[in-house]
Amino acid sequence: MEVRPGDSLLIRTGWGQFFGKDNAKFLGEQSPGPGQDAARWIIDRKVRLAGNDTATFEKRPAAYGKELFSVHMMLLVDNGIYIMENANLEPVGDARVGVALLIVTPLKIAGASGSPLRVLAIA
Repeated sequence: MEVRPGDSLLIRTGWGQFFGKDNAKFLGEQSPGPGQDAARWIIDRKVRLAGNDTATFEKRPAAYGKELFSVHMMLLVDNGIYIMENANLEPVGDARVGVALLIVTPLKIAGASGSPLRVLAIA
């Protein structure tokens, strides 16, 4: 599958299956996700939004050297790439959907840096 500039990229790690069933594991320090190399790959493809099915998006533990949440910094702060966490991607994976229209509706909160989202993926 080709990732093009402006695309939204959703990464199904399989970790979402633990949400609400094994929250100690879901929120734990060993959850999967992109590291700095993957962040560079996402940046190089000029993705607009990157999301996954984990609580903190990036691979945990999320400390690399002295910088905490470096993937967040690389994507969001340095490159303006939106990050979406806690996505329920199990149904998308089960349906084997690779390309979909993604509709994201954040709340309008003045001065906020994030928002709960209502997201629809239409295949």
